Amino acid sequence: MTSEAIPPSAPATRRLRLILGGLLLAVIAFSAGYVVRGMSSPPAATQAAAGDGSSRVEVSVDDDPSLGAVDAPVTIIEFSDYQCPYCRVWQAQVFGELIATYGTKVRFVYRDFPLDEIHPEARPAAIAATCAGEQGKYWEYHNLLFTGDLGLSAEARTAYAQRLGLDLERFATCVARAATNDEVDADQRDGLKVGVRGTPTFFINGRPLVGAQPLEAFTSIIDDELK
Repeated sequence: MTSEAIPPSAPATRRLRLILGGLLLAVIAFSAGYVVRGMSSPPAATQAAAGDGSSRVEVSVDDDPSLGAVDAPVTIIEFSDYQCPYCRVWQAQVFGELIATYGTKVRFVYRDFPLDEIHPEARPAAIAATCAGEQGKYWEYHNLLFTGDLGLSAEARTAYAQRLGLDLERFATCVARAATNDEVDADQRDGLKVGVRGTPTFFINGRPLVGAQPLEAFTSIIDDELK
């Protein structure tokens, strides 16, 4: 599966809860390409992702950054991680063509789902992007995080902010603010609630699509939604 998932190397308490959830649940979850963290049953999106893609899950756009009109007939919500190599491949190879193909027919919403246990730079990057958005440069900064030549280190994040002409003092204050991290936490919690376990995971009008899928996988669902 072309996505990165939460690893099984969780703390002992989470392991215990997984065992208590039952061996059968674990087998089902792993067969679908996921790792369940202390949940008593597979959430709806996990079940749908293992099916034919026709099931729908109610997913909030929250107040996250979006491209396209609010009333577009198709809304695509991506849960993603800036350090995930599959997310970077999808961003480079599919995202631009997808937007160019459908234009005003699609609204694209980006939500953060950092895989903290294996991607230590993903959360700081998400926080930095949120702070760039506070100065009206979210998407420019977002693109630099995925395609920039400096990586995702603290120095790189500051350099990207400088490239975009951000107020660095205001940027640093925002990055240090607990509420900014809370925004990332809220995205992550919402993702877990709807069954996200790997990145990238997409919901197209609520229909789940997991992994760095090619454009054709998106067009199949989008065209169906536009009928």
